[in-house]
Amino acid sequence: MKKLFLIPLLLLVSYQLNGCQTINETKNLSYQNKKTLSEMAKQHDGIKDNLVDINQKLNELRSFHTDELLLCQTNINKLSTQNNELIKNNKNLATTLNKYKHANKPKAVVETVKDNTKLDDGKLIFGEAEWIYIVEANTTFDSRIDTGASLSSINAHNIEAFEREGDKWYRFDIPLEGNKEIKMEAPWVRDVSIRQASSDGELDERPVVRLTVKIGNLTETAEFSLRNRSKMQYTLLIGREFIKDLAVVDVSRKHVQEKITDANLVGALKFSKKKGMFIQNSRTIELKKLEEKNIPATPKETTTKENNNKVVDVKAKKD
Repeated sequence: MKKLFLIPLLLLVSYQLNGCQTINETKNLSYQNKKTLSEMAKQHDGIKDNLVDINQKLNELRSFHTDELLLCQTNINKLSTQNNELIKNNKNLATTLNKYKHANKPKAVVETVKDNTKLDDGKLIFGEAEWIYIVEANTTFDSRIDTGASLSSINAHNIEAFEREGDKWYRFDIPLEGNKEIKMEAPWVRDVSIRQASSDGELDERPVVRLTVKIGNLTETAEFSLRNRSKMQYTLLIGREFIKDLAVVDVSRKHVQEKITDANLVGALKFSKKKGMFIQNSRTIELKKLEEKNIPATPKETTTKENNNKVVDVKAKKD
């Protein structure tokens, strides 16, 4: 009997113990679920706050871009209005021009021709070659303008000194083609020694005479050394002593000054490209008989003390 009573009692105790354990487990699960739900609720609240911030920023961007679009549209409308006004003004201007196109004739434009033979300060312009009139010879010579030579020179043959009224003079001939010549007389100024670079430094003794020169509208006395220039292109060479304070030289030009044609004319030797040299007896010669009234005026006489001492004139190059 005791055994039979104990069995139900043990079963009852075991059931109670198992029931208590199940209740505890249920309580633990409930607590964990509440905790999980609480955490999910917090996360949901955070996401909700983020969504609110995002929506606010989107609204701000939408408002900003809307204002920008409105401003751009306003500017487009203004530019369109201005463009329409320009088109209208152009049409009106074209209409006005067509209306008065033939009504008013253009005024004739009077151009001021600049004198290209001299500078604004009055100095003459010389090219590398000019027509030089020598009064004593009644002849216009095609002459070289050479700033490399200090002293001018003239072609002279049969040079002979003589005395006139107590002063020393020289007579000489300027040979021309066809056995013609121009006979000259001129007062002596001094003697010079010319050192030519082409003659190994040897000195060439030359007399210097005074001649009257006219070029353009300028008439001056000038000093010339007498020298045989028959093999040279030009009968006359004008050096820088004559050029200084009177003219400037533009080597890119020739015969800038007007030629005196009412005179004997003596040209320069012609250059042969085939032979590569100047052809002798190829000067253009035109001799005329001049009346006294056609001879250009001579310059005023000036009294200067002559320097008869010999000087050395070094010429850098041969013309």
